[in-house]
Amino acid sequence: SEMCIRDSTIGASPRKNAVLFFGGFQVFNGQGEELTMKFTPLLKELFLLIWLSTLKNNKGISSEKLAEILWFGKSNSSARNNRAVNIAKLKPVLAEIGQCEITQKTGYWKAIFEPTEVYNDYFDFLKIINSKHNLTEEKVLRLIEITKQGPFLFNLNYEWLDEYKASISEKIIDTLLSFTKTLHLKKDANLIIQIAEAIFNFDSINEKAMVLKCNALIELGMHSLSKGTYQKFSKEYKTLYDEEYERSFVDVANRKMPNFTS
Repeated sequence: SEMCIRDSTIGASPRKNAVLFFGGFQVFNGQGEELTMKFTPLLKELFLLIWLSTLKNNKGISSEKLAEILWFGKSNSSARNNRAVNIAKLKPVLAEIGQCEITQKTGYWKAIFEPTEVYNDYFDFLKIINSKHNLTEEKVLRLIEITKQGPFLFNLNYEWLDEYKASISEKIIDTLLSFTKTLHLKKDANLIIQIAEAIFNFDSINEKAMVLKCNALIELGMHSLSKGTYQKFSKEYKTLYDEEYERSFVDVANRKMPNFTS
């Protein structure tokens, strides 16, 4: 049943009553039909500003801030009018998703939704990231699954969105690397490889991820794959920095790396 899917922590994100951001913006109703095309470019940006601000500070976004971003240079009354028209267009679309609405009870525009009824991968992501100090393998695999769908809202480019994107990459890398400190190369080699690959999706020349992956592959007896990982990293490093990566493969394979848990 659907409830079952929601509770399972591993596997692809639900595509019913769902608002998805990783791998691009997608919205689905309870029947699994896509509603994404019902969002005009302006509705999409309005919706995301309210939704992301709500999850960021739990208070939402002011009318002034919305006007400044979406209706810059328009008079107050024109901005107010535009806002009213577009909020009115947004409401019926959100009603199709399920228990999901936009309110302004507190003076700020907020997105209110019932997480057990409406699935949002970013909400799920934040819950895992914010429990950084009691991460389990299950939560980490869920995090990898969410971020594996692709970069956060990668098909959208708004200036205000850049800080969200940067912060998400940073949090993923930080959370996954700190989890590896609790792992052991011998018994967790496969998980370490998955974690390293997840980090590479956000930072292709993350040195710690490369060292982790190379050593986990060696642990599994996959020496040529390990060497290949090192070479690919070195090549990308050279392309990006226009200088050779200073550590040799032998050096990397001997785990000469600060706080690397063996």
